[in-house]
Amino acid sequence: MNNTLGICLDSIDYMKMAAFQELKDVLQVKRVNDELLEYLSSSLHWLLHYSHKYQIPLSEKDKIIEL
Repeated sequence: MNNTLGICLDSIDYMKMAAFQELKDVLQVKRVNDELLEYLSSSLHWLLHYSHKYQIPLSEKDKIIEL
C-alpha cells in the first residue's frame, strides 16, 4: 500500500503511529493534570495561611490539611 508520498506503510507502521499519537496525548493530559494539581495545592496553601492570619474558621480545615 502506497500513500501520497510514495512511502510504503503496512498495518504495523500505522499501529505504531497510532500508539505514538496516543502516548503524546496521554502525556499532554498528564502535564495539564500536574499543572492543575499545582494550582490547587497553592490555592489550599493560601487558604490555610489567610484563615490562620485573619482567624477565619474553616469548617473542613482538617480535611484540607490532610490533602
